[in-house]
Amino acid sequence: ARFVLLSGSDYPVRSNAFIHQFFQAHADMEFINLTPMPSADGSKPLSRLATYQPRKTASRVVNRLKRTAQGVGLLPRQRDFGPALGRLKPYGGSQWWALTRPAVAYVLDFMDAHPAYVDFYRNTVVPDESCFHTILGNSPFAALAQRSLTYADWSRRRQSPEYLSLAHAQFLTANPSHPPSADFPQGMPFLFARKFSAQSRELLRLLNASLDGKPQARDAVARANPGNPGAGRPMASASRVN
Repeated sequence: ARFVLLSGSDYPVRSNAFIHQFFQAHADMEFINLTPMPSADGSKPLSRLATYQPRKTASRVVNRLKRTAQGVGLLPRQRDFGPALGRLKPYGGSQWWALTRPAVAYVLDFMDAHPAYVDFYRNTVVPDESCFHTILGNSPFAALAQRSLTYADWSRRRQSPEYLSLAHAQFLTANPSHPPSADFPQGMPFLFARKFSAQSRELLRLLNASLDGKPQARDAVARANPGNPGAGRPMASASRVN
């Protein structure tokens, strides 16, 4: 079994048959970015762990009281994350992963056995970009880890990736892949992409036509990027751990 975390802004860029065959061919690999914190590019600083961020609730009053308590010093702004992590080296990475059943079971067993670790991440900045990663980065599964299978355009180096548009059509319909690596000499394929929005309908239509193998899809993609055959090849998430 394979567990894949996606959001409502994600969409497959390979056919169902390709995705199924890929996971079958790499049944022992864990696809999750594992980068030691702090990361070299600064996108995963230790301040994410050292900053105490009270968990928000459904009550605005409670949330306001928590902010006020921090403001007057009743709740801390900074904390020592060492006791919560113990001997674990902190790791970070994109929250979009594709894990095997044994890896997911390992994470759940660890969290059941270490409730203090779970409580720590309840009040942590973007916990989904470190909680699972730290557990797996300090486990035997780290040796089997590969990069995320989800493409994102970080070319403008903002806080969030760019929304995908027709400018990405040629790239996304041309079997997008990571750069070549030792394990994947031809480049590890991206299976999914993000972020799509309500304005991405035409792009999704072209992508669906391409995945269905419709002959007119290539011409439609070319018309979407007239006079620019290299359009739609922005910097991928391979350039950043986020």
